[in-house]
Amino acid sequence: MSNIRNGSPGAAVMASRGAGDRAFNQNQLRAIGRAMQMYSDAEGGLPAAALCDPSGKPLLSWRVAILPYLEQDNLYKQFHLNEPWDSPHNLTLLPLMPKFFSPRNQSGETITPYRAFANGGALELNRKTPITSFSDGASNTFLVVETFDTVEWTKPDSLDPNNIPVLGSGGKGQFSAVLGDGSVRSFPSNMPDIKAWATRAGGESITP
Repeated sequence: MSNIRNGSPGAAVMASRGAGDRAFNQNQLRAIGRAMQMYSDAEGGLPAAALCDPSGKPLLSWRVAILPYLEQDNLYKQFHLNEPWDSPHNLTLLPLMPKFFSPRNQSGETITPYRAFANGGALELNRKTPITSFSDGASNTFLVVETFDTVEWTKPDSLDPNNIPVLGSGGKGQFSAVLGDGSVRSFPSNMPDIKAWATRAGGESITP
């Protein structure tokens, strides 16, 4: 059995692939962040973490809400917004996931690693969140992050700052995130102050 040592051709290929994956994820997050900021400018706040029914039951993800700002207005209009993501009709739209949510530039994908924190994070479950409410600072708050676990892109889900999941694509020790000010950065997956970045108004200290 051969070992791949630092500086070997195999290690160089892996490093190049990791850099390519990181650049791809950051481009995706940049587009998503831009769409969320456009939504905020038009609607007076970031989208709720989920489109809900009158009783407050989550139906569809925030990713559906920002479709018009990703030049996907026609797709948005096809959704039955008063039905859950897995209703017979809405399930037919699952394979039409826009390329911006794909973990790689592949057709036919229905899952995404790009997720947001609620419950004190950038988003709230059933109300819009003004970026002006980011008292921790928009540049110090995750807007959307890259997670190891993926979800169906239309499914309403949110991350909890009190229960941080594994972030990043796994095995690389890094993850990418778009921040509230629209900038995109890479972070170490084991960063000790990750909860401080996941909340918008927690008042925690962070490492720049």
